[in-house]
Amino acid sequence: MIPEINGDFLQQLKSFYFVATYGSVSTAANHMNRTQSAVTYQIQLLEKGLNIVLFLRIKNKMVLTDEGQALLKWTLKIFDDILGMHEDLQGDLQQGYLRIASTRPVFSSEKFVQTFMTFHEEYPNIYVSLNSGHPALLHSSIKNGQTDFGIIGTSTHLDDLDFIPLFQSPFLLVTEKRANFDILSITPETLKTLPYISFSVNLNEKISKYSLLPHEIQDYMDNASVLSCSNYYVIMKYVAMGFGCTIIDAFSLQSFDFINNIHIIDLQSIIPPLQYGLLIRKKSNMSKSKNRFIDILTTNLKNMNFGDYINKFNDKIHNS
Repeated sequence: MIPEINGDFLQQLKSFYFVATYGSVSTAANHMNRTQSAVTYQIQLLEKGLNIVLFLRIKNKMVLTDEGQALLKWTLKIFDDILGMHEDLQGDLQQGYLRIASTRPVFSSEKFVQTFMTFHEEYPNIYVSLNSGHPALLHSSIKNGQTDFGIIGTSTHLDDLDFIPLFQSPFLLVTEKRANFDILSITPETLKTLPYISFSVNLNEKISKYSLLPHEIQDYMDNASVLSCSNYYVIMKYVAMGFGCTIIDAFSLQSFDFINNIHIIDLQSIIPPLQYGLLIRKKSNMSKSKNRFIDILTTNLKNMNFGDYINKFNDKIHNS
């Protein structure tokens, strides 16, 4: 039997979602083009109807209670179902949005571009939005429903989202071309002493469950850092100029055009490779078009191998 539901219930859930996402009634109201009082009233009606407290106000921030966390999961599922219903009923003419979270190296890779072109031919009316940024923040955007799914590399076990492994990318020590490093001399101990140009992270990224590098390697780089930067392109530019070295995975390195100015050392014997995969909200109801994009992407990226790339890189360096 279908229960009686208040006609404003979906609007109440929508207000709840945006307050939960932004942690602020005023920011949610601005995003929804509503007054703060209207959003506050929607939240109050929702709490009254469900007979639960959804938020606590802590230091001027709206923080979800345990019940609020549970409702957020239900809210994401409900709107996923509604969106999936719309898209499926439209059939081959379906319109809609596909929001993908990842990093610049993924979006600029040939394999991803091939995936997008194939998908666009099949679903020309689906608007695709590519949202790039640090993987720690992308992880949060997927969990909160701001993006549909993501492609990231991680050294951390992620238990709050579904993770579908795609391929592993070995970590490389990257130095300026003339740097005199012998691969036999690189040990965990020597890694602690090198002058690094490290990837800087902000407070939100530090408290995230996500980690790009294994924690001990990140500690090495932070403790011996001569420069930090939040942009890998800038980091690679400074490495190529001889200001220091860095550690980056092979897949990410492929997206930069510094091959004639750098030297690499494969660290697979010291550091486990970076695991790339698809990151999806648990129990997310994916529409036909989203599942199709994932199928194409999985086919193109599954079990990529970087042995040839590393060998070709070293051959070019040795012959130059």
